[in-house]
Amino acid sequence: MIFFRQRILLTCLLTVSAVQTVFATNKFPLEWKSECIGHYQIDVPGDIEIALTKRAALLDDQAMAPIIFEDGSPAPYSVIYKLPNVGPAASLTEFEQLRLDFTKLMKARKKEIIAEGNKNVANKIVPNLPNKTNFFGWRGERKIVAFIFSEDRVYNYDADKFKTFTENEADLNHFFKTFQTRKIFETPKENGVCFPYGFLVDAQSNALRVSVTMRLKDHPDVEVFFKETTATPPPPPSKDDINFDADKTVRFFLEEELLRTEQIHQIDYSFPKTRSVKIDGREGKASFVEIIRANTHQRDFAYVAYLEGDPKSTTDAPDLMLYVVRNAARAKGEPVSKSELKEIIQKIVGSVRRHHSS
Repeated sequence: MIFFRQRILLTCLLTVSAVQTVFATNKFPLEWKSECIGHYQIDVPGDIEIALTKRAALLDDQAMAPIIFEDGSPAPYSVIYKLPNVGPAASLTEFEQLRLDFTKLMKARKKEIIAEGNKNVANKIVPNLPNKTNFFGWRGERKIVAFIFSEDRVYNYDADKFKTFTENEADLNHFFKTFQTRKIFETPKENGVCFPYGFLVDAQSNALRVSVTMRLKDHPDVEVFFKETTATPPPPPSKDDINFDADKTVRFFLEEELLRTEQIHQIDYSFPKTRSVKIDGREGKASFVEIIRANTHQRDFAYVAYLEGDPKSTTDAPDLMLYVVRNAARAKGEPVSKSELKEIIQKIVGSVRRHHSS
């Protein structure tokens, strides 16, 4: 009899365990995946959508291209600086249309410049690359722009307007030699910098800034933002300066950037307002808050962690920021709970590391 009771109890325990495993797998896949951003890797639960440059914005070389998700919602903190803009999935036909549209735009701009009496400047705006199936480009007095079609996606390289034409031309040639496409969750073996769907081999820059916003496909109510910025020496102090250490940076993001950008009505801190956190073996500051959205009065949760870089370090020690937020209005079904979000955050924080090729 005892034997049978033990078997029944064991069967019940196994059944409960199986149910819990299925629940956990459906809600947060046990198979966490690793995405490459800048020089780092970060783990996320399951598949993700990455916010990319709006297709129409690839034609506008006069402003910062907006970065959005497929549903049109913005990713306001995402910035790709000194790296290519990446558009959504596209066909070769769409790329050909982009070529025609951009050529029309350049010709119109030349006419405007001639009308202003600057014919010599206009004459320098010419196609810069041979018209081939998968790429085209234009150049001006200082500016160089190139478009590449690869792996059903458009990549836009925009030269630095503060450099000379000779410097920009050298940068463009270097870009063509080092550029690679990559799939999401693919980390190349060479040294270099990852950006969405792409990689630059052995990319050297004294002003790198790559920031990517991801949304969980199974739980679109959860967004993850990660930013790497080259650490630079602070400017000479003045009497009006505020010393933005890690603690103040976290609070400024929550109390200024978040309130203004995402229309937050109220932020409720836990105590203490910021806590120490270790990411990539370095000490930083972090805060988990409850937020109330202005328009809907919906209650959500957000987490920010920041590590201040060291420009004097003998090893690369950039500024790092991690921002994880729940927006319950985007949930497919039941949104993740506060405790579930904290579990996700804890695992993400522990996963941040230099990718193996850095």
